[in-house]
Amino acid sequence: LKLSVRKFSDAQSGQAALDAALSSGKLAGLQTSVFWLPYFPPQMRFHFNAHNLLVYGKDGGDYLISDPVFETVQRCAAEDLQQARFAKGVLAAKGMMYTLENDRSSEKVQADLPAIIRKAIRKNAKQMLTPVFFIGVKGIRTLAKKIESLPAKQNEKYQKLFLGHLVRMQEEIGTGGAGFRYIYAYFLEQAAHICNEPAFQTASEQMTAIGDQWRQFAAMCVKQCKKPSENGCRNIAEFLRKIADNEEALWRGLLK
Repeated sequence: LKLSVRKFSDAQSGQAALDAALSSGKLAGLQTSVFWLPYFPPQMRFHFNAHNLLVYGKDGGDYLISDPVFETVQRCAAEDLQQARFAKGVLAAKGMMYTLENDRSSEKVQADLPAIIRKAIRKNAKQMLTPVFFIGVKGIRTLAKKIESLPAKQNEKYQKLFLGHLVRMQEEIGTGGAGFRYIYAYFLEQAAHICNEPAFQTASEQMTAIGDQWRQFAAMCVKQCKKPSENGCRNIAEFLRKIADNEEALWRGLLK
């Protein structure tokens, strides 16, 4: 399987490529702006140009969308979807669309699947263990440090906005917290069967537990927003560092 990624100079060519992909039976991943997707409630819309979704069909003038934020199928008018795909600003997608292309026989792909899965897991582990301070495990620790410093540097209103935005990005709009961990835990569970690797099943269970911790972290942030306590930010930061320790141990194990 080969991932084909394309960008377009204008909305018309982007829509034509999307329609062609759907007509040939392909699923199409799109990078979009949350603000211009009408099925998002108004209070959840903001200018974020890196929201990914999956288009799997078209019904009349509406595209049928599987969006990770929603539990059910969403419909989006063609005009609205194109506006979301070609929104301007930071991280502008320029109509980015990605599809899977078959460049070998299905038998060959099936035979290579365990190797592909192991390679993907190692790549993810390396990314999560990168020494860059704002990515992966180090990024989690950087966030903990930032939260701990809030009372000394920011007023109470800013602290509430900061923590509230974290929860929104982590658990409501994005999958950066518990949501991603549960998704990846299920992937590891499937990988355990495909690769006949018990270690992946163990990692899946560990990842699920870490997902529960991210949910607890979000709850602690909400509590601090509603009923601030003197040591609230410090306690949140300490809990987040424990999550980082657990993630580091898990990813180092997967790297092996």
